[in-house]
Amino acid sequence: MNKSLIALAVFTGLTTGAANAAVFHAGARAETAAALSARPLQLADRGFSRTTTATNRAGKTAERKVKVDVDAESKTRTRTVEGTTFEGKSYSGQSSTQLTADGYVHSGSQVGPNGGTRTREVTADVDREDGTITKDISVTGPNGETRTATVVRHYEKGGDGAE
Repeated sequence: MNKSLIALAVFTGLTTGAANAAVFHAGARAETAAALSARPLQLADRGFSRTTTATNRAGKTAERKVKVDVDAESKTRTRTVEGTTFEGKSYSGQSSTQLTADGYVHSGSQVGPNGGTRTREVTADVDREDGTITKDISVTGPNGETRTATVVRHYEKGGDGAE
């Protein structure tokens, strides 16, 4: 399996949720914030928004805004991210995940602080009889190169509430 795709998948997983609260990514570098300010989570009927501001040791500020909407009727979650780095460069991204009868479909794109665009498409199928989740993943990087992978994971039936 392609190590770059695995690293990208790990990076994508780490940059969601609490892991990004203390580290803001600026291109290939990451800076730890000296001061961090997160406004209270703004809950909506079906989603939330959050703004996080960080100041580094040099006194420069970075900001990240995240908005998540959930449409229960269509079983779709959309996520929008925008922000600025400590160097004042802007970045943004959006993704959408929709549940299907046998798994989910996810698509997303990000524009980095240097203007490069990355897209990611995932189709996941859950086989409840075999206890497997199969993901077909396609990632196109800023250079236009597309990488694909198929990942199969096994899970214990009933162990994670999947059954």
